[in-house]
Amino acid sequence: MPQEQRTVPLTFLDGTTGEAVATGNNAAWNCPCCRALPLLGMSGLASGVTDGFRVDCPDCGRHYYVVPDGGNRKRTLQVDQVP
Repeated sequence: MPQEQRTVPLTFLDGTTGEAVATGNNAAWNCPCCRALPLLGMSGLASGVTDGFRVDCPDCGRHYYVVPDGGNRKRTLQVDQVP
């Protein structure tokens, strides 16, 4: 059986939204800086952003967090840009 790919919300600090694609606890999305390659990350801790689970865009420096659904490193719920 193939892995299920789902679209999940992508929220930016300015309140705009987009979409990311998720498979299990992993997600991929495009940074608005027009980076040629997508960013990839896995869901982090339910308590919030930690350095080990923050995804930084190497082109523009924006920071993102893949939010888990209900527990540490669980299925991806959404992706948020974080300060």
